[in-house]
Amino acid sequence: PIIASRTVGSGKVVIAVISSSCRNGRWNSTYLPENYRKLDVLLDKAFQWIVPGATKVLWYGGDGTFGTLENEYNVYNHVGRCSELIATLKNKGYTVDNTIDGTFTSITSALASKDPDILVIPQMELGDKGTGGDPSLLPDWEVESIYDFVAVQGKGLLIMEGNDTFGYNYERVQNKVLRRLDTGIYFQSDVV
Repeated sequence: PIIASRTVGSGKVVIAVISSSCRNGRWNSTYLPENYRKLDVLLDKAFQWIVPGATKVLWYGGDGTFGTLENEYNVYNHVGRCSELIATLKNKGYTVDNTIDGTFTSITSALASKDPDILVIPQMELGDKGTGGDPSLLPDWEVESIYDFVAVQGKGLLIMEGNDTFGYNYERVQNKVLRRLDTGIYFQSDVV
């Protein structure tokens, strides 16, 4: 995994090119040697660096239930696709919630109602495939809410991108958040 971290105001951000690795059967594939199946350990260490003592994680996006609205910002690596990793994180003492309670919930309202220690954004796929995405589809008020959550409230963000060689790279969308946080570290179409 390619991972970087930054302190932003009172909070911290971890920037990672691991969104597709989080999916069931990838991070924990039996084809991998046992010592490579440790993404849960890496995330636990990252969460504790971001907010020491953190227990409440908001994994942005839906649950993948057929026929329900996953989320307005098209998160592909939602809690349904990453349920095995999330179950392992729960076994480590985290409560991991998503933003869907039967209807769409914005990032802003989810942060207010769920009051997490850490927000996980596992790649928002907004815009056309192969273009880097369309950051204008992520409203400025949502980005300001993320900024306030991290920099002002002193909470944390794990933001992921896939940088997929098949065109599923939406780095321009995630970079809209990173630019507002002034991290100095950004995604591009293949690496951080």
